[in-house]
Amino acid sequence: MTVVVAAAGFGLVTASVLAIAAVAKGHWLILIIGLAISIPLVVFGASILSKLMNRFPIIVYIGAALIAYTAAEMIVSDVKLAHYLAPYAIIIKIVVTVGVVGLGYIKKRRLSKKEK
Repeated sequence: MTVVVAAAGFGLVTASVLAIAAVAKGHWLILIIGLAISIPLVVFGASILSKLMNRFPIIVYIGAALIAYTAAEMIVSDVKLAHYLAPYAIIIKIVVTVGVVGLGYIKKRRLSKKEK
C-alpha cells in the first residue's frame, strides 16, 4: 500500500510542478515560491492519507467508487456513445461502480486468505 501511495504522490508532485510552471510563465520567483509551497503539501497530504487508509480501509473503497462512477459518467456522456447509452445511463453507472468496488473487495479477500 505504501508503494502505491508513494507512486501516486510522485505523480501528484509531477503534475503540481507542471501546473505551477505553466502558471509562472517564466517568472522564476513565482515558480520557486509555488514549488516551495506545493511539494511539501502534496507529500504531507499523501502521508496523512496513507495513514488514514491504513486505519480506515473504507476510504479506499470510497475512492474506488468515486473513480469508477466518474469513469462511467465519462463513458455515458461520450459524444459518440451518448445517443445509444442515454436510456441506460444510471444502470451503467451503478453496474460499473458496484462492479469495480465488488471486484476490489473480492481481490482483497483472496489475497488475505492466501496470507493466512
